[in-house]
Amino acid sequence: MNSNRKYIIIIIITNLLFYLPVIFSSITFFDDDYIIFAYIQNNISQPFISDTNAQYFLFLRPLSYFSFWIDYSFFSDNYIAMKVVSLFFHICFIISFYYLLKRVITLFNIDVNDIAAIFVSLILSIHLDCLLWISLICNRTEQLMILFYVLSSISFLKYFDHEKRLYLLLSALFFLMSALAKQSGLHLPLIFLYFVIYTKKLKPPIIRELKLFFIFTLIMLISFSILNFIIYHDQVGITENIWKKPFTIIGILLHSVVPIFSNYIYNFFIINKELAAIVGFSILIILLILLRKLKISQNKIIYLSILVALILYPRIFAVGSQRLNGVLLIWLCILLLFIVGYIKNKSLAYIFLGFIVIFQAISFIIRASAIIEGNNFKEEKFQKFFSNVEINSGNTLVLCSDTYDILPYKYHYYSKKTFGKSDNILTTPIFYELVLVNHDLSLYKKDFINCRKDGAQYIITASDPLIYLLIYQHKIDSDFILIKDKKESDSGRGYKEITFELTNKMKENVSKIIYFTGTQWIETK
Repeated sequence: MNSNRKYIIIIIITNLLFYLPVIFSSITFFDDDYIIFAYIQNNISQPFISDTNAQYFLFLRPLSYFSFWIDYSFFSDNYIAMKVVSLFFHICFIISFYYLLKRVITLFNIDVNDIAAIFVSLILSIHLDCLLWISLICNRTEQLMILFYVLSSISFLKYFDHEKRLYLLLSALFFLMSALAKQSGLHLPLIFLYFVIYTKKLKPPIIRELKLFFIFTLIMLISFSILNFIIYHDQVGITENIWKKPFTIIGILLHSVVPIFSNYIYNFFIINKELAAIVGFSILIILLILLRKLKISQNKIIYLSILVALILYPRIFAVGSQRLNGVLLIWLCILLLFIVGYIKNKSLAYIFLGFIVIFQAISFIIRASAIIEGNNFKEEKFQKFFSNVEINSGNTLVLCSDTYDILPYKYHYYSKKTFGKSDNILTTPIFYELVLVNHDLSLYKKDFINCRKDGAQYIITASDPLIYLLIYQHKIDSDFILIKDKKESDSGRGYKEITFELTNKMKENVSKIIYFTGTQWIETK
């Protein structure tokens, strides 16, 4: 059997064995899915979105939206079928990534064979971030972006093998499709340009074609970046959060390398920032000493620094999350391939890769079980919320929930058996989130939110330092609340306490006011 065909079969079987049990153990949709499909339900005749105010930046992600529209048109509310489609895209991505690794091995003469490529592909395929791409339908945006990101890279590298204009056209097309799915891979033309300059692959016959390619892709990069800023600058706190980015990026790197344990390490250091600064400074000194001892030239250090900055560029404008790391995972896996290439004893190198695959597999099983358990817990609590609201004849106001504005959509789905938004459920723009980059089940199943009323004011407090409160600023006016006071969270993100008042107009619209403590729903008096 052809070795490539054999390895592709291994990829397909491995992913089916790991992901099908997760798909069929899923309870239903994820929170964000209810909003996405409610919007599609209300605009079923429109396969593309025209509303710039649509949530989750869907206006600038028309390819992803079209994918969701196709899902709904074919499968209605069959979430299992939708997740099987996501699994199909995931397998296509991993197979494409395997071929990308083979091109990188040949191009840079890395001292490894196809066994290393298949091991690294399997490491990526069962990484915990990929688990979220499959279990959360809404995360198809990341999945499509990264699939076309890899296909664009393969086409660009193949151009230098054959010097056929078709490969540049394919690379530009795949890059456009990646950007239309999600803008996290916009830096790709800059990395291509870096590759051409660093490897000195420019030759007179192809300079003109490459110039046209870079003019087109860089115009796309600039256009999407400007549109993102113009349309969504009020939803992405760049200026107030950019000082936190170095620490956030370190946390994301930690999560990407050791996802099953990263939450404990990350949580410890985010609460003990002084110790984190000391450790970080010490590591920097050791790195500088190591670079000097290895006698690495200044030019190589500069080139490497530029490459790292380009790779991390999408992370500068994003919050720490386990759903946004696809591009970073690709580059870390390529780095792993280079590291293995430097190990002289190849048997030892492949044993090392095999150990990582086993570690990832164990991590996958543990985390998949935790996600299923966590979803079961959330579903149980939502059923209590549903019952609580059903016996109320008027409107119910939720003072603080886990994700802004999801409950009216989820309630509508459970009560009407179709997607939409209930007018009986009102939410304030105050919600809580976890500070860590990786889901930690231990933070659930305990009380971590408290609400007390002091005269006309409501005071929401997060009792756990790893849980912080946020305010969806875009909706403050329309939700008729007045923010009176805010206390910064100990984690450095969001708030640990928010004091606010309800306007008379809001009070007139509700007959019941409740909030969730973390384990139960409480009605305020």
